[in-house]
This record gives sequence, structure tokens and C-alpha cells, in this order.
Amino acid sequence: MRGHCNYVLAAVTALAIVAMSWGAIRASSPAAYLRLAQADAPSSVSGESPAFSFFMWLRRSATDSQPMSVLEIPGAFDLLVDPADQSIRSHRSGTGAPTELELVLPLRDGKGQVPLDEWILIGVSWDDLTGQFQGWARSENLPRVQDSVVEAGFVPSGPTGDLSLGLSQRVGTVAQQGDYGLIVFRNIACDGGDFDDVWAQRDYFGGYRLSNFRAGGHLTGSGGADWMVNHAILTHPSDAVTGIAVSAALPGDAVAINNYCVLNTADPD
Repeated sequence: MRGHCNYVLAAVTALAIVAMSWGAIRASSPAAYLRLAQADAPSSVSGESPAFSFFMWLRRSATDSQPMSVLEIPGAFDLLVDPADQSIRSHRSGTGAPTELELVLPLRDGKGQVPLDEWILIGVSWDDLTGQFQGWARSENLPRVQDSVVEAGFVPSGPTGDLSLGLSQRVGTVAQQGDYGLIVFRNIACDGGDFDDVWAQRDYFGGYRLSNFRAGGHLTGSGGADWMVNHAILTHPSDAVTGIAVSAALPGDAVAINNYCVLNTADPD
């Protein structure tokens, strides 16, 4: 990426078959997952960072009777779809009491379920200063829902295991099948206005590159994004995954089916 030479490609290990779609990872079975080494988890959820915000595009293609995991950073943060009440849920883990904060986002369509086959934008924010954990979700055809928990003195914990996309390491879960679009962690807290601004952009990369700071928001563009997956480009075609006969996309070029990358600014190399 031009102008961002401090980004590095973090190691991605595919431990189950996950098909790629254009600019997104597609989980094509309840057992699909990708895992990244614990050391490559976002630094903003290390337990030492005072705040973070998270944005993700998700397009569900199937439902299940078990909790459908989207992203899990064991001991720190997770996101799943709960079939019990058809809600999107997120958890922030901590030490002491309580040991976990939960957000419940009841994004339900006319059939009473989290919608299938339409893009959903999900946002989550944690602010250590205020103890506020809040989240938002909306889809192509459903208005924004939100939830907020305030727990003054809550002590967040850092990762205790490898980051998983899709099937988590929790017993009794399956992978949320569908397209996992851009996922980005930022190193500041945000609010509902920031979420609305990202949605209003109708931009796949909005959670990463939107800057609304001068307009009174909290987003500072790519400078505040410390971790991202599914940017769908690599720095040069020679960086394409070994053994796959496709080229990586350069900025401005078409994206090949098997392109995905992880950007991690916590690594000084």
C-alpha cells in the first residue's frame, strides 16, 4: 500500500478450507476457520490499550441451531450470531468481577432472524476511561440497532490464544457461513455517529480509511487503524500465496478470487 510502508503481512494459517470471494473470505461450511498466531492479534485488544473500535462487514448465507461464531480472540473479544434470540452478540473479557461484558444487537428481519443474503455492518467500541462497551449493527434493509454497557473499573484482559475467524475454539459453536468482509480494529473508541458515518459512505473500506475528525467525529483514517483483514490486495504479485495460480492485486487493479491479506501495524518491521 502506497504511503503505508509500516504495514506488514501477518502470517495466516488456514487450518480448514475457507473459500475466497471478491474482497472477502467466504466460510462455506459450519466447520470452516482461519487462525492467526496469538502474537498477531490486534494490539488494541492487548489489555494494555485504553480503547479500541471494531468495524466489520458480514453477509450471512446460512443459519444454524448452535451459536455461529464470526471472530474470536480468546480471553479478549468475540463476535457471534446467537440463534436463541436471533441477535448479534459481542463480548469483552476481563479479569476480576465481572469477567465479561456482553452486547446484544437484535437485528431481526420480518422473519424474526438476523437477515440472510444482505450485507450487515457491525461496529463495537471499548473505552477504558469511561468503562463503556457499546455496539451497533444495521443491514441493507434494517435500521440501526445498538446496545451499551457501562462498567466502571472493568479491567480488560488480553489474548490467551490464537485469533479465529469462523469456527471458534469454544465448545458448542459453529462457523457463521457466508462472506466476511473488511474487518478492522482501530486504536480509539468511537460512537454511534461514527458508525453512521461509516454506513453513509457505502464504502467497503470505510471503517479503515474514513476520517471524520474535523467534522467532530473520532475516526482518523488509516492512521488510526492498527489491524485489518480482507483488504484484498498484497503489495506485489510476487506476494501471492505460494501454490495458487493467481496474482495479487495492485492498488487500482482488479482483485483476484484468492486475494486476502492481514495488515498489522503493531509489528515495527
